[in-house]
Amino acid sequence: MAIHNALRKRFPEDQVQVLNATSNAKSSTYDGIDVGAERITHEIEEETRQLSASGKHVRKLSMVGYSLGEHTDG
Repeated sequence: MAIHNALRKRFPEDQVQVLNATSNAKSSTYDGIDVGAERITHEIEEETRQLSASGKHVRKLSMVGYSLGEHTDG
């Protein structure tokens, strides 16, 4: 929430939309990063559809996240 609050202080809601993705909150990444990525993708697509339906159009998309650590095969 700290990033959300900082962005909200800096940019008015009519200029920048902030989505705090929640689709991975319960399942974390225990079912795989690829599955989590699918959930986030669907969540972003739905938010984009809702914004478009309300007359707001996404021109740019930035994502901020945290590392899930190093992945090594083998």
